[in-house]
Amino acid sequence: MSNSGLLWELFARTARGAPMIVSSNWAAYLISGVIVVFNFAWTFFSDSTSPWRERMREVLKSKKKDALRGAIMLAIFWGILFSASFVHVLYEDRVSLNAAMNEKKTLQDQNEGLARKNEELQKYLPTAESVDSLRRRTVRLANEYSDFWVKNPGPPYPSVQNPVTEQDIKRQKVWDEYWRRVTAVYDRKYKDRIIGTIREYKTKGIPTGYLEAAAENHVFAASPFSQTGFLVPTCSQDELCQFRELAYHVDAKDQMIGPDF
Repeated sequence: MSNSGLLWELFARTARGAPMIVSSNWAAYLISGVIVVFNFAWTFFSDSTSPWRERMREVLKSKKKDALRGAIMLAIFWGILFSASFVHVLYEDRVSLNAAMNEKKTLQDQNEGLARKNEELQKYLPTAESVDSLRRRTVRLANEYSDFWVKNPGPPYPSVQNPVTEQDIKRQKVWDEYWRRVTAVYDRKYKDRIIGTIREYKTKGIPTGYLEAAAENHVFAASPFSQTGFLVPTCSQDELCQFRELAYHVDAKDQMIGPDF
């Protein structure tokens, strides 16, 4: 709103609704009326020696002066009281503005306090675990690698260390071909992934034992699956079991939570 529009708004509010201006109008009218009546009486009774008709004519002659004086006095008193009412409106606006500003400041402080509390509480709320969290990737890789061995078991007869007979030579040839095939798959598909995952745990301070060296130097966790029949070793003898167990040492945010093992 422009300055002129603001002043007009204040004037209109003062003129049409403020209680003080309503009372001040009547006060100005009343005072002016008293002045006019007093002036009339003073003119009429000040010269008691003249006949009343002459005195009345004198009053009528001076009515223009009286009307002018009355109008001037009315304007003066009305202006004073109107100004007081106008100042009162400005004061009320100032008080209302200060109250609104204080209330706004209070609400802002409350909102900032609530925002800080909400931020603090967010730390304690459970968050959805990423599908690519370290422990989930570990379990997925262990399951995938275990499934690979289940689908690629060793030959149904034992390996022959020093084959002599033709049958033993054929059997050992089958074993050699089997090892070449599973080793190629391991080197191409699993070796780097298993070693990389083990190193992630190692950098977090979680002991990984000989798992990294085992994954680098031979086909990882092959022993229980590649022998004739399926053996059920204890976890301390099973590299894949120990690899899977690493997942229990980190939380959903990949932070270490478990003791040394």
